[in-house]
Amino acid sequence: MEQLPLNGRQLIDLVTTVPGAHQGSGAQQGKCQSALLAAGQFSAISISGSRPNANYFLLDGATNTDPTFNTQNFSPSPDSVQEFQVQTGSYSAEMGGAGGGQINIATRSGTSAFHGSVYEFLRNGASMPTPSAIGCDQPSPLQQLRGGAGGPVYGQRTFFCVNYEGYRRVAAERHDDTVPT
Repeated sequence: MEQLPLNGRQLIDLVTTVPGAHQGSGAQQGKCQSALLAAGQFSAISISGSRPNANYFLLDGATNTDPTFNTQNFSPSPDSVQEFQVQTGSYSAEMGGAGGGQINIATRSGTSAFHGSVYEFLRNGASMPTPSAIGCDQPSPLQQLRGGAGGPVYGQRTFFCVNYEGYRRVAAERHDDTVPT
């Protein structure tokens, strides 16, 4: 998982690497999602010809499926994920809940040695091409700050693992309202 490129660092993009899976459409595609999803994230994945709302999401073995839209409820940062598994077809007894794909995410745990990382991604006006050079609207400035740490708390039995991912995007938004005259 660490070697795969994730444009926008969206874990759900890894599902499309499975044979028979592709981005679908519907309520899972747009703005009707849970507020816990990363900005701009979609959950409309069609696996093996099933509808996008036929998937079942798990986080550390617990249900992570939004009951309203059958989308992914919470998406952890890719740096905090140890294993990302997609099952299709016939499932074992511990899986179930939907007829589409089973997407299970296992988060990292601490280790007996201290480790950590901090880094930043910055896209500002000085580093972006002009709109005419790329043939479309200029992307908005974006700043992401990420960091994580893990290690032992006490002896060799208790460990910790924490992760932070900050996201700041500067963009103008337009809202239109209709009021009675």
